[in-house]
Amino acid sequence: MSVYPPYVYRRLGHREIRLIRLSSCINSDDMLRCAIEDFPLDELEKPPYHALSYVWGNTKDSSELVMDDCSMRITNNLQAALLQLRMDQEQPLFWVDAICINQQDDLEKGQQVRMMGQIYSSARKVIVWLGEAQPTDCLGLAFIKTISDTAALTQSLEPTTPLQIPLVDGKLDRSNPIWNAVNRIFQRPWFNRVWIIQEY
Repeated sequence: MSVYPPYVYRRLGHREIRLIRLSSCINSDDMLRCAIEDFPLDELEKPPYHALSYVWGNTKDSSELVMDDCSMRITNNLQAALLQLRMDQEQPLFWVDAICINQQDDLEKGQQVRMMGQIYSSARKVIVWLGEAQPTDCLGLAFIKTISDTAALTQSLEPTTPLQIPLVDGKLDRSNPIWNAVNRIFQRPWFNRVWIIQEY
């Protein structure tokens, strides 16, 4: 049971959004804390922020977030993402739907969902959280980056180096560890979300 009282949302004004400011930590296992502020979405002078694109995860598997000295529950997957993000103090403001939208207020949820396209397009950066790192991720992501870089180069007039794709008899060599690593990445739940179309 938490020693903090439950967080109570203040009602948002017209076309306002909430942004969270993650608190820095000394130790990696310090309690996850943040402050929350309201900003008008259409205001040109609003501070830069990053938006998080992620999978909520199982809502029964939850952890405590201390927000403005009050308590709220977030999924373990979101907690893992925020613990990683708080290590980078370059951009302390974030928009995270599960926190920045009052999930108990259906009217607010409807209003905020209609603004989501602009919320994501107004963000300085959209950060994708695929989940906690797996041993083969580096291999798969490096190969995906190689393909992306090569595709970008082929659009220029400069000569390019042929991409070394693991093939056997002209077909993909599915036994190659690279393909297994890439496949594991694309099997992550994030790639099955319908919302990613709106977020990009």
